[in-house]
Order: sequence, then structure tokens, then C-alpha cells
Amino acid sequence: MTLDLFPELQADWERFGATDSTCAAAWRHKSGYVVQHCGHPTANYPYYIIPPAGEMILAENGRGFRLLADAKAEVLELTRRER
Repeated sequence: MTLDLFPELQADWERFGATDSTCAAAWRHKSGYVVQHCGHPTANYPYYIIPPAGEMILAENGRGFRLLADAKAEVLELTRRER
């Protein structure tokens, strides 16, 4: 699922942290999950998820997510499974 195709889902996210670029920025979902950028400007897999419980979640490849949209989509899947 690509969030760009569902602009109404963007309202469920709030950006905080760094505001001048995506490096070190974070996005909080209304469920309490956070997608965080690692802060390194040339990272290949810069996004990771922090659930409300606090333990970091990585992508299936054992690294972070390459795209912000992929990390956000994973959060939506995780919240769907919790229902």
C-alpha cells in the first residue's frame, strides 16, 4: 500500500522533530507508533518504527525501511493486526 494513493490517511500522522529536512525528523501516528529517520543524510535504509511499547521495529530485511511511505504502511498493517 502506498500512502500517496490515500491522502486521507495522511491526517492520521503528525510530523515532529527536525523541521528543516527529513533527517532526524519523526512522524507520530494517532495510534502512538512513531516512524523515525536515523539522522544520517545518505543512509540507504533510514526509517525505523518505534511502537508505543518502545522496542524498535525494523523492516523484514533486518534493516530500516528505505522509504518513509513503506514504514508508514507497515505501521498501518501493525495497527490493523492489533484490532
